[in-house]
Amino acid sequence: AISRHANRGGLPDPDPDLVLARKGVILATGRHPATPPVGSSGECEVVDMRRVIAPNRTAQLLQADRPELQSKRWAVVGNSHSGMLIAQNLIGAGVAPGMVTVVKREEMKWAEKQPGGWTKYDGTGLKGTVATWAKHELPPELKQALFRGDEISWEEQLADLGIEAVVFANGFDHGPLGLPTVVMSDGSTVDPTEYDGYTGSIAEPGVLGLGFAFPEQWTDPEGHEEHRVGFNFVFFDHARRSISRVLEQHADL
Repeated sequence: AISRHANRGGLPDPDPDLVLARKGVILATGRHPATPPVGSSGECEVVDMRRVIAPNRTAQLLQADRPELQSKRWAVVGNSHSGMLIAQNLIGAGVAPGMVTVVKREEMKWAEKQPGGWTKYDGTGLKGTVATWAKHELPPELKQALFRGDEISWEEQLADLGIEAVVFANGFDHGPLGLPTVVMSDGSTVDPTEYDGYTGSIAEPGVLGLGFAFPEQWTDPEGHEEHRVGFNFVFFDHARRSISRVLEQHADL
């Protein structure tokens, strides 16, 4: 059985303590941008990444709603796909490249096709138009800085860089509502976060986690391990394997 004590989607829910009893359950609850480690202050404004993750939303924010933000000194925390996409969007919406600093832990990685059909850094590397922009069109004026969180606070690092607006694009969590409670037929409670990343299994029989909230753990032919996320053929293959395994092992579901 699973229970949800609040409605994530905002739709009418006649029973706030709804409990569903099923033989098989697939959790595909997604994730939300993690709560930033700092809040807005008089010196630096924290901008929700959802307002700048798409070009049209970024243009709406910087060119219509808050045009004064175009002249601010920006920091984008994270240089993975989301972070570099946001940097690209900010510059495309009118922020001068020299006013953008990307704060990173390590150098950028690229999703690279390999002989045999597999992709190196498939889950963590830059892809598509963002990869092309970062590899071939990255403005030389754009600044990059190493994360110093082990040495100083975020407030101190942002102040040292002279940042006036910051976007954190370096983490996601399960959102303010968390995950549903999963109770097995014997009355035991299961922690959904303790899932098997290779099979998607949360508990046997028949409780699976799939999607962004439960990304596939993958080891490439060179031994590199990473989580693979995204609504793509890789996800569909993982979902098909995971569901097929459960149906083969538990024909009564």
